[in-house]
Amino acid sequence: HKNYSYNEIPDLMIGDFNPAKWASRQRLRKSELSQKQINALSILKDWTWSPRFDRFETNFKVLQRWSASNGKSNVPSKTKFEGIDLDTFIQRQRKRYGLGLLDSEQILKFESLPGWIWDPLEANWTENFLAVKILSEKNLSDEDRGLIFYPQKLKGWISQQRTMYTKGKITDVRRNLL
Repeated sequence: HKNYSYNEIPDLMIGDFNPAKWASRQRLRKSELSQKQINALSILKDWTWSPRFDRFETNFKVLQRWSASNGKSNVPSKTKFEGIDLDTFIQRQRKRYGLGLLDSEQILKFESLPGWIWDPLEANWTENFLAVKILSEKNLSDEDRGLIFYPQKLKGWISQQRTMYTKGKITDVRRNLL
């Protein structure tokens, strides 16, 4: 039987009593609680008035330590570090960013990480596009231009862009760049 802290109470029932819902109600009605009730809750081990904020801060600090030890913030898929699923944490924060749900302080925190990217798919597309552009703009004669050696990765990317274009699934911006 695990002892849960008050900021991670599972949704379980003890008879007719649900501790998670009770704790949530106490947080929501903090302004209605007496000082004695607030003090009683505040001295509970691991009690927090804002579990989401605290969880964000804890996870972000772990991400900072991972980034510092790896020199980057691009976390490989399914990376767990210090017990935190960093990949899932990052995906959620990127989604929240896209929905406008991160505050400016949180945005600045992420942007302070080495190599932070909000949209890795867009960054990857731009990186591949620029590599193809550099290779194709080399001063080559018309006859040598058809002999440009593209690394296998770029050949696949070029093929994918052609397929997307043929199917009409490429954005106007990208089509104009290509």
